Amino acid sequence: MVEYLDEIGWDIYIRMEYLTSFMDYCTGKELTEKEVMKLGCDLSMALIYCRKLNIIHRDIKPENIFVSRFGDFKLGDFGIAREQAHTVGNMSKKGTYSYMAPEIYKGEKYDSSIDIYSLGIVLYKLMNQNRLPFLSLDKQLITYRDKENALARRMAGEKMPAPSRASAAFSHIILKACAYDPQKRYRKPEDMLQDLESLRIAPVNAAKEWERSQWQLADARDIEQRHQKNYVVEEPGAEKMERTQVAEEPQIEKKPSVRKKRRRKRTPGTQRSRSHPKAFAKKTDQRQLPDRSGRHRSRREGFLHGPFPLRLWCWQHALLLAFM
Repeated sequence: MVEYLDEIGWDIYIRMEYLTSFMDYCTGKELTEKEVMKLGCDLSMALIYCRKLNIIHRDIKPENIFVSRFGDFKLGDFGIAREQAHTVGNMSKKGTYSYMAPEIYKGEKYDSSIDIYSLGIVLYKLMNQNRLPFLSLDKQLITYRDKENALARRMAGEKMPAPSRASAAFSHIILKACAYDPQKRYRKPEDMLQDLESLRIAPVNAAKEWERSQWQLADARDIEQRHQKNYVVEEPGAEKMERTQVAEEPQIEKKPSVRKKRRRKRTPGTQRSRSHPKAFAKKTDQRQLPDRSGRHRSRREGFLHGPFPLRLWCWQHALLLAFM
């Protein structure tokens, strides 16, 4: 509180959490189904708190929703909210027509379920390409007459079509919240929160349950096959047939065949390749060399008649020995 210096009075300042408007938060992007589910859960928890304090908001719409820096959705603007009794009647016609429940529009008795209806319309619009019920999705420009006709059809109790972008389970929750008859609507925000939370967790649990069922089926088939293989179920009254034994054929022992190595015969004039080690070792000993007389002889018969370097070496040593 800040007191005025020149006159009597005070300025009252309330320190609050800094929040972003939901309209600014949605600008330029399209919310996914999970984000819309989270919005429904957060606002359902806000309605649970209001119900504990016996407060009816009566004006739930996107302009009165705010987003924290942590991504939580919060309900604000309680300007026309009022305290309720168990059953409220003869109340003023307050709120926005686009999100108003039929009982308020007609001036009938209403209770806290009107806030659930308004929340359902908000969720419907977010999952229907930002169009309210009974508005055409093909038209680019929506006129005032189109809005009036859509409002008249909704207040007359005509059955709403399912949102275009919502799944079947999520559409069921939205349409139940937007039910024309208050008795067919969610009576408490706790019930709506429970359905939304179960839907958010359901895909993970469904996948686990499906995998577990597949394993159980595989085990059951394996056990059944083993049971059929080990046991034969006999029909009652059926005659037992004797099994005939078939004599087995005598088995003759076969000696293992010894495979002899065959040596390849070579003709006298053939040679092995030089890369073969045996060919190089026996080259100087067994190679046949022609003599001047025409007969073949080996190197062992006379080393003096060998190649020219060998003969020269032999003659040199012979001369040295002679002169010594």
